[in-house]
Amino acid sequence: MEYILKGKEKIERSVVSKRRNNIMDVKRVKQILSSSSRIDVTYEGVPVWIESCDEQKGSAQVYDVSNPGESVHVDVTALEER
Repeated sequence: MEYILKGKEKIERSVVSKRRNNIMDVKRVKQILSSSSRIDVTYEGVPVWIESCDEQKGSAQVYDVSNPGESVHVDVTALEER
């Protein structure tokens, strides 16, 4: 079973994320991963680091910057660039 972050809680991936005006896509996630610059990204308002991107699934492996020991998979459209 896959989980996603909601705030600092884990919830099942099947929970529908809110749509935003600034929806991220796989292409942008890959650009962020290959960038040498620090690019601020959030998930449900929580700052996250992106570890990897699965283009086929449209998901990214991320971790909460305040809890780097635990990563989760999230839909890339649930990420927001700040």
